[in-house]
Amino acid sequence: MAFERLCLDAVKHEVSTKHGLKIEPWFEFGTMWCDRIDEDVADTVARAIVDFCKDGTTVGKTVMKPTKLEPWYQWAFDII
Repeated sequence: MAFERLCLDAVKHEVSTKHGLKIEPWFEFGTMWCDRIDEDVADTVARAIVDFCKDGTTVGKTVMKPTKLEPWYQWAFDII
């Protein structure tokens, strides 16, 4: 739980600094999720996770496109 909280804080700080946005990512089953961001912000999130974890960490980034029921982009970030 401490890892998740610290990682979320690092990501939110980096996105706020670089893009001036307030995002609300969350962890679920070991994957970080974030709604309603564009690809540039998603790249910043992935880089912030790598910078936080260090030592050979990679991040798999996946986007779920809008549907009629959920008309927004949702990004998943898997730490590998």
